[in-house]
Amino acid sequence: MKRYIQILILLPFISFSQIQVNEFFADSGDCCLDDFGEAEDFVEIINLSAEDLDLAGYYFGDLNGGTIIGDDSPEITTIASGGIKVLWFDKDTDQGLLHIDAKLNSGGENIICINPLGDTIINITFPAQYEDISFASFPDGQVYNTGWDFTMCPSPGEINNLCAMIEGCTSPNADNYDSAASIENGSCIFNSTDGLLINEYGASNCNNQGSNCGDYEDWIELYNNTDFAIDLNG
Repeated sequence: MKRYIQILILLPFISFSQIQVNEFFADSGDCCLDDFGEAEDFVEIINLSAEDLDLAGYYFGDLNGGTIIGDDSPEITTIASGGIKVLWFDKDTDQGLLHIDAKLNSGGENIICINPLGDTIINITFPAQYEDISFASFPDGQVYNTGWDFTMCPSPGEINNLCAMIEGCTSPNADNYDSAASIENGSCIFNSTDGLLINEYGASNCNNQGSNCGDYEDWIELYNNTDFAIDLNG
């Protein structure tokens, strides 16, 4: 392990790799379930080469630890040309070859990959992440982080699905985006709408102790901002 970490420091990522990170998920809540039904962090790898590629002998991890993929089951570790493979960063290496002895830090850190020759072919640094929201390539296969975005629809092992995370007028995805505005000084300008508005919603409800999230019914609260009653019938 020490030999790999030393190589990482001495040989920075300077060349194009046939495999790249295609999506990662660093703050698991209710999503996403691995092959043991456990909600875990994941890193999705895409094979951009014209040939199938076996991950056996490749090291995946962060600066605190990781795993060299075993070579005893190529049917599990091989990525087809243009295909994707999910690596679970859960520190549960006893659960299979695709389970890595590392956990992603939701506050931001590195994801690294070193090939069997000792070359660092992936070394990305990501910022703070959000619970149950992944950071992914759109379309699939883009170099990190050109064309990447947060998505509320994590899709481990599938084509990436962009469900925009709207953060008010400070987000480029918002209809009222204003590059000069800030949430702190209240400078967001919102279009006025008369009628029924969604005032609040709960999509992963917890009990009063903040646990058992997702076990209770979802709900939406509506607000009538007019001076007259509105019948919801129909």
